[in-house]
Amino acid sequence: MRLEPLAMRHAEALARAGEADRSAYAFTPVPNGLESALDYIARALAEQAAGRCLPFALVSTADDRVIGSTRFLELDYWRGPLVWPPAPGQPHGDPLTAVPDAAEIGNTWISGDARGTGINTEAKLLMLRHAFDTWG
Repeated sequence: MRLEPLAMRHAEALARAGEADRSAYAFTPVPNGLESALDYIARALAEQAAGRCLPFALVSTADDRVIGSTRFLELDYWRGPLVWPPAPGQPHGDPLTAVPDAAEIGNTWISGDARGTGINTEAKLLMLRHAFDTWG
């Protein structure tokens, strides 16, 4: 399994992944069709550009197939320079290169045929490694 930065090129594959067994998607937005996938990605990239999330496509290395999505979200920035009034969740400087001090992992969904395979555990391990080893 690998994480790829979510991009418009993932739209068709995300649409396919979201079509299979939608019964588990009660609490997380999951694209349903190509137009929905394009909108899903556009919203995620807008949030990323604002420094509020870092979205990924989940890709199976066994067959190079996109099987879902996950992201860092609720990014919090505590390092200076201090701004007043405080703006929680807003990076200082360039949002695309800012390093968050805290992040939530979530908004994860996995296609029905990939559930129970350990993909989610592996994705979370890769994300935690990035958070601790890269971001500190």
